[in-house]
Amino acid sequence: MPEIYQTLLRDLSEFGLHLLYAIAVVAVGFKLIGPLSRWFGRLKLMKRIDPSVSGFLLNAVTLVLRIAVLASAALILGVPGSAFVALFGSAGVALGLALQGSLSNLAGGLMLLFFRPFSVGDYIMAGDKEGTVKQITAFYTSIVTGDNKRIVLPNGTLTNGTIVNYSAEPTRMVDLAFTVSDGTAPGRVREILLGEAAANPMVLPDPAPAAPMTKLGGGTMGFNLRFWTARENAKPAEYALLESIKAAFDREGIQIPRTQMDVRMQS
Repeated sequence: MPEIYQTLLRDLSEFGLHLLYAIAVVAVGFKLIGPLSRWFGRLKLMKRIDPSVSGFLLNAVTLVLRIAVLASAALILGVPGSAFVALFGSAGVALGLALQGSLSNLAGGLMLLFFRPFSVGDYIMAGDKEGTVKQITAFYTSIVTGDNKRIVLPNGTLTNGTIVNYSAEPTRMVDLAFTVSDGTAPGRVREILLGEAAANPMVLPDPAPAAPMTKLGGGTMGFNLRFWTARENAKPAEYALLESIKAAFDREGIQIPRTQMDVRMQS
């Protein structure tokens, strides 16, 4: 019996010593995680990426460090390392099956981070949704429409679909279509279109505007006014030219055909 007591006392002493070591590792480790996370957040790489993505990465690093500290404490207490491998493997499989959509969005967020098809402040169109990019997070991207509605798009859907970035290039081409009666001289119509484009300060002189005839038939002629402008002036220039060209047509007596319908009544 005394030998059993001595063995039990020795085992309890060793376990108590290991427990103290484990508590010390957890206490010191958790205390060091804060400064390490702040140091990671001050890296130049973290300042170059989107704030929402950098916040996600910072939280992920903090979580990994905490798991590492707890795993170290468990190993000190004598928990086999193979148990951790099996536990993490099973947890990974379970999480992968339960979070397939979320993991797809996470992978999409990482692709957006590295390939940068658009940035915060860009005006984009994804599918049938368009607006100004407000925020890019690890799982979702938020855009604000022209009428101030916020739309949240999953990153997985964004990376698997077509994205049109209207802000990627400094200039845009605007194409305006006009229809006039075929009794008008084509040269006069072209002269008016090009004259109004040249008089608008938002229209760039190079490349020069063009006004080709694009349609003829049915008693009408179709013209397209094509010009280049700064991307931020695309809509303002379009609206201004539509108004000025309509006024010029009225001054010159150029008729714009109107859609009409003939109804015949039979008694």
